[in-house]
Amino acid sequence: MKKLIVIIIIVVLGIVVVRNYSQDNTTVPMETSSVDEMVDVATNESMLEETDVTIDSGVYNVVTSDSIINWTGSMGDVKSYDGTFTIASGGIIVSDTDASGEIVIDMTTLQTNSSAVVNHLKTPDFFDVETYPTGILAVTGFDNTTMSGNLTVKDQTNPVTIPISLNETEGMYIVKGTYDFDRSLWDVRYGSPSFFNDLGDRAINDIVPLAFTLALAKN
Repeated sequence: MKKLIVIIIIVVLGIVVVRNYSQDNTTVPMETSSVDEMVDVATNESMLEETDVTIDSGVYNVVTSDSIINWTGSMGDVKSYDGTFTIASGGIIVSDTDASGEIVIDMTTLQTNSSAVVNHLKTPDFFDVETYPTGILAVTGFDNTTMSGNLTVKDQTNPVTIPISLNETEGMYIVKGTYDFDRSLWDVRYGSPSFFNDLGDRAINDIVPLAFTLALAKN
């Protein structure tokens, strides 16, 4: 009889331990960060229209209310987030032979549909917007198919060449462009396979596809 009671006690204890283990693993998830939260990958396939529009020589201001930068950050092929930055200010001077100017990106306006991801992207792990609140594109070339310049983000500067399309509407030129931003070149290291070899499926892609609209009004 005593043996039977002991066996029953052992079985009951076993059931309790298994149940608690199961509950711990299903109801107490590991703490997650934006690395774990990235959903649905987008690719930067160029959708730029070919047009015959050419920009006239002159001085142009960026109409910030009609300008936007869209981005997609992704982890592997299964998770991604789409988001935006806004343009703070800018202007371009175009002549028959060259172009110059500056476009200022407000890094503090970084947005996506997850506040946790936004908060993480704004930290020193990624863009450190408190220290580096703006990104700057110093324009060195501009025509109806290409915009070139030097892009500074987090105090790191690299040359960029951006394919664009150009349209004219309501007294403004509408510039649309796409660019594959390689964050590793601008020292954005968190989760980057360019800097860390042991990330496995937690690696976050270095390439961040950008698609932007820039509205230019002649001064």
